[in-house]
Amino acid sequence: PITDIINRMNEPLRIAAAISLTETFTEIGALFAQAEATTVPKFTFGASGILLTQILAGGDIDIFAPASPDELMALQKRELLHPKTSIPLVYAT
Repeated sequence: PITDIINRMNEPLRIAAAISLTETFTEIGALFAQAEATTVPKFTFGASGILLTQILAGGDIDIFAPASPDELMALQKRELLHPKTSIPLVYAT
């Protein structure tokens, strides 16, 4: 839940994103780090299926930005998404 993220303000914000988002998310991360001095984004980029596998194996991720909604649906089927804070915002296309 988002409250867990807020409670860890001095820790990195762990983001797993589709490899196609590398350039864009890196730029956004730099801007975020400048604006938010206490929280630094830490990115893991890769194939969405591999990132999903890592999450299912217990990978500690705060934000997941897959290439398609399929990976999020897989997490939802396993009830691994928080119903109030897990809102799809963007998909890599």
